[in-house]
Amino acid sequence: MSDPWARYEAWRTAGGIGRNANMMRLLPGFLIGTGLFVVAVGVESVMSKGQKKH
Repeated sequence: MSDPWARYEAWRTAGGIGRNANMMRLLPGFLIGTGLFVVAVGVESVMSKGQKKH
């Protein structure tokens, strides 16, 4: 007799779902986002040098 829930539980034993796999998948997007944030802050800083602050 086969387990009727086997296919629903298969994701638990499938590879590529661990913490390291998820972090490596997220890392490129995180690095791009961080770089763009730094560039945006730098551009805003340069553009507002001559303006008075409130």
